[in-house]
Amino acid sequence: MLIAVNAGNSRVLLGGYEEDGQVFSASIATEPKLTRDDYACKLQQVLLLYGVNVRRIHGGIVSSVVPSMVGGIRDVIEVSSGVKTGLNIRSEQPRQVGSDRVAAAVAARAKGKLPCVAVTLGTATTFTALDGSGALVGSAITAGVQLSLLALREQAAQLPAVAIDAKDEGILARN
Repeated sequence: MLIAVNAGNSRVLLGGYEEDGQVFSASIATEPKLTRDDYACKLQQVLLLYGVNVRRIHGGIVSSVVPSMVGGIRDVIEVSSGVKTGLNIRSEQPRQVGSDRVAAAVAARAKGKLPCVAVTLGTATTFTALDGSGALVGSAITAGVQLSLLALREQAAQLPAVAIDAKDEGILARN
């Protein structure tokens, strides 16, 4: 089994993969001050929760946009533009493309419907564009949904706080 970790600003996403596909997925809160041992305990709890025997694990990958998080989970390999992914990055400074965007581009390219834009929603919303050959040709970043709502509440006196609810019937307000 391969363990994949995406350590973001708000959440650490975990997934276990074997040849047949995804075995489990989990999410824990990002806590940059935690130590390697703290994260080892949290990972062990997740594996126990999903009934994964650690002897089945043969490798791991970490993608992180939070540099302080990488040290806390240093025992796995970090995905970055320096790792051989087969991805052609057409930018002025390919090594500065975030590991989150590299991972999103590799996943989008694997889906095979090109050209495309991979969108990731987290603390930030990122857009990663791939051309018809599957090369990463550009990207953009903006505030994530929760961050945008927080800014609106703080800066727009007349707007009340609203919750984002998956049950809503659309994006247009009716009241």
